[in-house]
Amino acid sequence: MEMKRYAVVCPDGTEFEYWATPLTILQRSRAEKIAGPKADEVDHAIHIFIAKAKEEDGSPMFTVADFQELRRDIPAEVLSRLMVQLVSPDMDEDDEEQPDPKLSSNNLKKTKD
Repeated sequence: MEMKRYAVVCPDGTEFEYWATPLTILQRSRAEKIAGPKADEVDHAIHIFIAKAKEEDGSPMFTVADFQELRRDIPAEVLSRLMVQLVSPDMDEDDEEQPDPKLSSNNLKKTKD
C-alpha cells in the first residue's frame, strides 16, 4: 500500500504533518489488543495513531512509549480529525454527508392505505 500525506491544523494554528497507509482491519485489531481490555475509545484511537503515523521516509513517528504523552497532549478535536483521516482516508474533513437522491421526498412513491 502506498503512503499518503496527511495534515491536521492544530488549535495554535500550526500544521501537524504525517504519512500513513490505509488502516487495515488487522492493524485496527492489533492496536485494540495493545490498548487492552480496559481501554476506552481514546486509548484505542491513540494506539491506532501510534501504529499508523510515519515520517515521510516511512519510519515510525511514535512508539508505544509515547502513549502517555500523546494522551496528555493531543487535544480531543485533533485526535478526532486524525481518526477520520486514518479510518476514512478518501473523505475530506470538509465533506458533508450528502443525502441519497433516491431517498428524496420527490422520489418516494406514495402508497395507498
